[in-house]
Amino acid sequence: MGGETTVAIGNISCQVDAGEFVSFVGPSGCGKTTLLMSIAGLIAPTAGKILVKGRAVNGPPPNLVLVFQEFNKSLFAWRSVLGNVLFGLDARGKKVRESEGKAKALIELVGLKGFESHYPWELSGGMQQRVAIARALAYEPEVLLMDEPFGSLDALTRLELEDTLLRLWEELATTILFITHDIEEAIYLSDRIWVLSRRPSEIIEELWIDFPRPRHQVTTRAEGRFMEIRNQIYKQISNENTA
Repeated sequence: MGGETTVAIGNISCQVDAGEFVSFVGPSGCGKTTLLMSIAGLIAPTAGKILVKGRAVNGPPPNLVLVFQEFNKSLFAWRSVLGNVLFGLDARGKKVRESEGKAKALIELVGLKGFESHYPWELSGGMQQRVAIARALAYEPEVLLMDEPFGSLDALTRLELEDTLLRLWEELATTILFITHDIEEAIYLSDRIWVLSRRPSEIIEELWIDFPRPRHQVTTRAEGRFMEIRNQIYKQISNENTA
């Protein structure tokens, strides 16, 4: 006797333009991770289709990378920081000399210069996530999917990595789809936010975030409009939780 089927995603239709930073927020268990896994080609949708650059996703697209929340499990414990970042370049078939130079440049870009020979277990959680981001960027993805990448970090480290990610995104012009439970984080980072309903999830609102860039953790978050958007999203998600 088989188990019951759970429908995680409802009728969702959306489009992301190249170079955008788009976040998904919604009630816990609404299917955000399932949606991201489907876009990554790791879960096949039972209906509908997902297109990346006009091509249907039937498996992991070659120009797309997923960064998980549990970064400590995704890094190779037997590889150094440099070795982990080189893995992303090896997967692109880069030459050894070219790879090492680019890997070191990425390590410096995420603020880990001097830690190239350290192993993951010698680093803090925030430093490990920096390695995971550098490794993902080494693959030169056109689309970067991030599933609660800062959710397990302390508050200060989280803020620092938000700014690091924004700086990298602005420099590299990578398209980012970002999942977070933190409403303020979504507002701070994004060009657009899609608010999802409870399961089976649908997009109940699309919000354009027009704060000027570069953004600042103090001044941007202190704007009255910032808190208006935060309260609006919070009420929507709260209503979904109690519906």
